[in-house]
Amino acid sequence: GYFRITLSLGGQALLWKNLIEPTSHNTINPLIHHIFHRFHPITFVSFWTFSLVILLLLSFMYLLRCIFHLDMVKAEFVHHVGVNYLFAPWISWLLLLQCSPWMDHKTGAYLGLWWALVVPVVVLDVKIYGQWFTTKRVKYNLTAVANPTSQMSVIGNLVGSIAAARMGWNETAMVLFSLGMVHYLVLFVTLYQRLSGSDKLPAMLRPVFFL
Repeated sequence: GYFRITLSLGGQALLWKNLIEPTSHNTINPLIHHIFHRFHPITFVSFWTFSLVILLLLSFMYLLRCIFHLDMVKAEFVHHVGVNYLFAPWISWLLLLQCSPWMDHKTGAYLGLWWALVVPVVVLDVKIYGQWFTTKRVKYNLTAVANPTSQMSVIGNLVGSIAAARMGWNETAMVLFSLGMVHYLVLFVTLYQRLSGSDKLPAMLRPVFFL
């Protein structure tokens, strides 16, 4: 759950980079573009570095958890809410990769890191989708386990799609984008028109229905 912090930091860093970098398309308000250009580049680099340090720290702590408390990680993997937060670290790394001030998206290092970060997202997708469509037990049915945190996989697919598009892999980007949007549509219908009596979301998480 603590990786929600790095999700926010990574999203802000990517937004900042998109606002300050030059663009040939007039999609950003010139005033906003001018304001952000007034900031010294070291400000963005400092914020990106701060986000990277926080992500490294949380990743190291989670690695220690995997080593010393593997049973807790296994319990999280089979939990219908906890499993969705396993997308968070990979999404955070993808966000920081896209807005890296030192790595160009056309380099081999960028490509290698993209593969290393996208493969776990796809594996988690297969795990969740396969559980929905192949498991006959009622507790694993989509109407029983779907909850707002299930949209984390949607975010993972969309972020991976954007990163692929930056490399010029349009077909791969389209596949990830389509997968994310189909998942979103299915979840939207399921979450807001679920059968009565099948609500498995803990009471503390119910306010996120309004997000």
